[in-house]
Parts: sequence; structure tokens; C-alpha cells
Amino acid sequence: MKICYFGALCSKSTFNEIVLKAKSKPHAAGQQFERMLVEGLKSYGDITVEINTFLPVPAFSIGFPLGWWRRTEQINGHLACKWLPALNVQGVKQVCFCVFAFTTLLSWVYRTIRQPRVILLYTAYFPVALPAVLVARICRIPIVLIETDLAEYIQVYSPRSRLKSIFVPLYVRLTRLIREQFNAYVFVAEAMNKVLNIRHKTYIVVEGMVDVNAHRPHSRGEQGDGPMVAMYAGALFRIYGVDKLIQSFMTLRDENIRLWLFGSGDMEDAITDYCKRDKRIIYFGHKTHEDVLVSESQATILVNPRPSSEEFTKYSFPSKNMEYMASGTPVLTTPLPGMPKEYYDYVYLFEDESIEGMAKTLEHVLSLTKEVLHAKGAAAKEFVLREKNNIVQAKRILEMIREVGGK
Repeated sequence: MKICYFGALCSKSTFNEIVLKAKSKPHAAGQQFERMLVEGLKSYGDITVEINTFLPVPAFSIGFPLGWWRRTEQINGHLACKWLPALNVQGVKQVCFCVFAFTTLLSWVYRTIRQPRVILLYTAYFPVALPAVLVARICRIPIVLIETDLAEYIQVYSPRSRLKSIFVPLYVRLTRLIREQFNAYVFVAEAMNKVLNIRHKTYIVVEGMVDVNAHRPHSRGEQGDGPMVAMYAGALFRIYGVDKLIQSFMTLRDENIRLWLFGSGDMEDAITDYCKRDKRIIYFGHKTHEDVLVSESQATILVNPRPSSEEFTKYSFPSKNMEYMASGTPVLTTPLPGMPKEYYDYVYLFEDESIEGMAKTLEHVLSLTKEVLHAKGAAAKEFVLREKNNIVQAKRILEMIREVGGK
């Protein structure tokens, strides 16, 4: 089967350059998901995947080229990724993506005539989704959408400029319309189906995946003594519970504990102030994904304080939880609505999400023995590597694709 794939996937060097030079940082989680997905799909011998990328470069990024022409780069030495050409000016870039996605699809359709085929999109990015849907309809090719975030909540955590206040609602409406045109869906949470799949088409839930071939450092449970470390890595936004996590940690009196924070977001200035007030809090800033993985293996526990009461949490499964579990370091998280109950046996939970309740849970988990914590982390790692690896998850997606006509 031939798959024409569109996403934002690029090489690690390209992505790290974008993160370094762009004021608005793209998130590594999506990159990891896409890479694992494509590698999982290509692991099946009868599948050929043509990867096309709308490069995740914010408009007018200082130090990054104003535009780029068609280019193919290698990812991990074996994934050929083709950039869609664009002039990196807001509005113009989107038109470029639309035009070149259309011409790319027409070329692929001609080259794969009379062969089993499907168009697969990672997120309903309108400038690419529109030509993809049009070509799929005209040529009667199945088209499948993988949606990890609702457009309605993408900007929920950041302030909007006057211009964004005008265009974001329009973009959301257009996205809603285009999402209805797909033949099948892959969601990361069951609740997404009720919102996106209003025509009750075929769908599956793939809340995340881990790399079946990942070789991670041993967790802290197998290492020496030192301060007990609670670590959070991800978007540093108040709406994600980061402020509450810090405040709950600061109420603990134990001097032999640390809170490590990694990432960027609207909490950066406040975190700098917290670090001055409490020397046990250490802010590392925005690090590469590889550096974060090493730190995750060195921490005592990995924390996700995202409030379970927020509406947007129904429609997501934080990839951070999956990454945390794969590290072998035990995970402490809120009972997020998008997290299936099968995960509960493998993580520690904040039963009370108030500052006092979170502090009490932090104190309890950090007081557990090294052996108990190691056993918890090891069980979680074994579970996700066995049940949620990218080969297993890709097989489920392929089975659905074949069901809707991509034979």
C-alpha cells in the first residue's frame, strides 16, 4: 500500500535550529509522535510512505531563512522527508503550502495509479488539509486524519493579540469544516470522537506511543544516593498546573529534595523568581529532547500537574506521560480524563489537586524507598513498551486504513 503522508516532521538538527532561533518554540512532542508513527508504518514490508513536511517555522523567525525551496532530508538515516516550499511570511506561507501540497498530491496520484493507496494527515492544518481533501474526493482515495489536539484549544494557554483575536476564530471554523471531510480518524482521547466525528465515521483511539527501539539510560532507582528529585518537563504554563506544582513543593520542609523544571512558557519569569526564593528549585530552561531524556532517567519522580478539571484535558492524552513512563522513572500525575483507567496501576495519582493536597502527595511519594519507586517505574516502562510501542500502534492504524478502503 502507498501512503502519502503530510505532517511537520523534520530532522533533529533542523528542529533544534528552529527551536534555537524561533521566538515561539514548536514542541518536541509532536515531532517524536510523527517520527515513531512513520517508522512504525514503514516497519511493515508492504507499506511505502512518502513523507511531506510543512516545516514548523514561525513566520519572520530571526536567523532563519525567509523562505525555502523543495528539499529532501534524511531522518535517522532512513526516512526521506520532503519539504513543501514556502516563503516564510504570514499568509503567504499558508498559500505556498496549499499550492505545493496540491501539486505534490497530483504527482503522487499519477505515480501510484492502480495501486492501493491512502492519504494520511497529521493534524487538520487547513492549508494542507484543504488540497488533500479535494484530491481525495476527486480521485476517490481514502483520506485519514490523525488529530492530537483540538484547534479550539491550541491557543487556550497564551494571550491573543488583536490580530489573533480576529483570525483564530476564523481558522477554528475552517478547521471544523475540513475535519468533517475525512473518511476515518485517529484520536488520542475517546472524548475527541464526540466533538470531531459528528458523522460517526470509522475511528480508533491511539493515546500515544513509545519507540520500540529506544535505548534509555537506567533510571535513578539503579543509581547512587543523592537528593530526591521531582521533575517536570514541558510547556511552562499556569493553565497546565505548573504554578500550583511549584507552590505545593515550596511548602515541603525537607532540604534534601529538589524540583527540576525544563521548558518554556508564560511561567518563565515567575519561575526565575521562585528559584531565588527557594534554592531547591532549579530551572534548566529549554533543552534538547535528548538532554531532557537523560534528566528524566536521573530524577526520582516525574510529575505532570495538569489540572484534571480543565475542559481541554478531556480531549488529550499528554505525550509527556507516555515519555515519562518509558523512562523507567516513576510517574506522579493528575487523574486526567483522557487517560484510560488501564494506566492507573502504573502511576501515582494526585487524588487531591489543591496546593495542600498536592504537597501531601509529593511528600508521600518522595518518602518511598528506592526499591518501591524503582519497581513502580520498571512496571510502567514494561507496560508501555509491550502494549503501546510504535509497531503495535501503527498496526492498529493500518488495520483501520484497510477497513476504510486502503487495501
